Amino acid sequence: MNGLCSPFNRSPYYSAPPHATHVEAARRLRGQYPQATRLLELGAGGGQFAVSAAAEGFRVTALELRAAGVAHMLRLARERDLSLSAVQGDFYAADPGGPFDLIVYWDGFGIGSDDDQRRLLTRMAGWLAPRDTRCWTSTRRGTGPVTPGTPATPTRTRRCTGLTARPAA
Repeated sequence: MNGLCSPFNRSPYYSAPPHATHVEAARRLRGQYPQATRLLELGAGGGQFAVSAAAEGFRVTALELRAAGVAHMLRLARERDLSLSAVQGDFYAADPGGPFDLIVYWDGFGIGSDDDQRRLLTRMAGWLAPRDTRCWTSTRRGTGPVTPGTPATPTRTRRCTGLTARPAA
C-alpha cells in the first residue's frame, strides 16, 4: 500500500497532543547526545515528537507532507511557548536546510520503492553535519511504543546502502 493512501494519514493520532512515548524518545536522544543541537524529523505527522524534542532543547526542523500536520505541530509549539521550524513538503524534493546533528525518521522506511529509499538515504547523508552525528530510525513492536533503533553514522549509512558519495550541494 502506498504510504499516501495509508489509513494512518487520516488518523486522529495526527491531531493529538504529545504522548508519553514522544516525550520519552526525546529525553532518550537528549541523554545520549547532550552535545547535539540541530534535529531534523522527517515525516513529522502532527508534530508530537518535534514538539517534545524542542522541549528538550533541540533546535527542531520538522518536515511533513500534509498541511494539516504542519498546522497542528505549529499550534502545539505555540501552546507550549516552544520554537520549531516546520517545512511542508515531500522529503524527496523539499529542502529542510541543515546541516543537522541528528535526523529521526519514525516508522517511515518502506514507503516507496527501494530506489526511493536509496534516494532518501542519500539526501539524509547530505543533511547531516560532517562531524560525529547520527541518523535514527525506529521500529514499532506490535502496537507498543516507538523506540529508537540503531544509530548510524553518515559513513555507515552510505556503506550499508551502497551509497558512495555525499550528494552535490
